[in-house]
Amino acid sequence: MTLMKISANHYLGGIVSGVIMLFIFQKTDLQLLFELMKQSDRRYLLFAMALFIPTVVLPALRWKFLIQDQRRISLGEATQQILAGATLNLFLPGKLGDVAKGAFVNSFERAIYEKFLDLLSLSMILLGLLILWSDSSPIFNTLFFLMTLVIGIAVAVHLIPFPTLRKRSWSVGRWRWLEKMGTIGAGVAHYAFDLRKNHPLFLGSLLLSTLMLWGIHLLQFCFFFQMFHLSVSWARVFLLMPIAILSGLLPISISGIGTRDAAIFFLFQSEIPPEGALAIGMMGTFRCIVPALLGVPFIASRVGRVGGALRGSSGSSGSSGSSSCS
Repeated sequence: MTLMKISANHYLGGIVSGVIMLFIFQKTDLQLLFELMKQSDRRYLLFAMALFIPTVVLPALRWKFLIQDQRRISLGEATQQILAGATLNLFLPGKLGDVAKGAFVNSFERAIYEKFLDLLSLSMILLGLLILWSDSSPIFNTLFFLMTLVIGIAVAVHLIPFPTLRKRSWSVGRWRWLEKMGTIGAGVAHYAFDLRKNHPLFLGSLLLSTLMLWGIHLLQFCFFFQMFHLSVSWARVFLLMPIAILSGLLPISISGIGTRDAAIFFLFQSEIPPEGALAIGMMGTFRCIVPALLGVPFIASRVGRVGGALRGSSGSSGSSGSSSCS
């Protein structure tokens, strides 16, 4: 992907986020929103703020161990890379900054596998709660099917070696970027299979830590609901918020702004007022902005590597090439 294309995607994502947020604001009473914020319980905000520590340290530990066979870095360096990736999320659609940080260590495959673990963990949490909730509505049945499909694909990737995938040429005429995409995809599949075959305990620890990480993220949202005195059970938050978070990963907005808010607005419309849904959405954005601001001091020395990796991918694929950057 060229830098020009990234810029175009950024502007398009900004427009999508802006249009969706404008629609949501038109559906809410701003006076009631301000009153809701004035009456909020600051204690729960402090609890939620305290959870920023494990939501940064756990991904840093996971990233450090994911790349340890390619490059050994300290926990401090891993934390800086995680925060720098969070800063990039503000400029790349679909939170692709978390993937782009793979350029810091020349390993997009490990960064993509990391997001794959996030998707798998969220799907497992959601599927488990769907089973416990026992709702037979069409929406829940569709979600049950989709989450089962995601988990099934994840199991297949870890069980099947895909030898032909790794050797296959992905060049298709002038669309040579498929070659890069195929190479990265094959690398991710090969790494997943190798983990399951040769390092099952390490794979188990990665999955367990990722499940724990997303449990903390969802707990943070529970505190946000309590902060605004919104009567929604924690089980309901754990059930519905993964859907909103997954909506924020769609590469059509900036850092999930707009798509995540619209999902919250829709999912909780029968339980909380529009002002409450907007307030929760704003706190979701707040969760993205805090680590992004913390990553600003670390991005200057690293953004050149991202741009260089992107230009290198483009150059190696011809003038029409691009490279794949949760």
